[in-house]
Amino acid sequence: MKSLSKTLAIAWGSALLVTTVAPSWAQSTTEMLKTAETACIDHAADDGYDPNLAQVVSSRAIDSDKVEVVLNLTKDGQNFDRLTCPFSASTGIGNFVGGATEAVKAPGLGRLWWLLLPLLGLPLLLAALRGRDRAVTGAVTPVDNIVHTEGYVNTNGSPLDVREHPNGEARILRSLPNGEHVRLTGRHDNDWVELTGGGWVPSYYLRYSDNLSRRA
Repeated sequence: MKSLSKTLAIAWGSALLVTTVAPSWAQSTTEMLKTAETACIDHAADDGYDPNLAQVVSSRAIDSDKVEVVLNLTKDGQNFDRLTCPFSASTGIGNFVGGATEAVKAPGLGRLWWLLLPLLGLPLLLAALRGRDRAVTGAVTPVDNIVHTEGYVNTNGSPLDVREHPNGEARILRSLPNGEHVRLTGRHDNDWVELTGGGWVPSYYLRYSDNLSRRA
């Protein structure tokens, strides 16, 4: 009976000790983590990092004396270093571990960066389309400030091919016999002129008349 009473007394005492010490241990661990985080950020500030932009990634108690704090730190607000700070309640802060610059987004962008893609891509698409149009039609300018509106095919007998675009590699739309009268839009691209019925021909295969021309 005495042995049973002694056993119950020991069990009761152990339970009382656990309920008393556990909250105290939890409280001291939380306080130590906060102390470690603050000390690590202050130490990073001494190394030139901006303490206002410091981000605590994680912190954990290794034992009753040591804490490991992982931080995202930046000096310029754009490039971030992920550093591990070893903290000891008895000896203080050890050397930071890590330091490789990560491709971390600038604070504030987060996952919204993809919303900028349409704004960036649209001007590029428009520029590409304008470049393609210029490659097809060319820079249309009048020659010597004179715009010819009519002329005659002058090939010394051979038919004159009418091209879809102002270059010799473009598709042939039709052919014109030597001496045929043609009407022109007034559009020029280097040595090519545009016909009112569509298509382009080399200007040096046409004969113009002064009374069928006008000043640009």
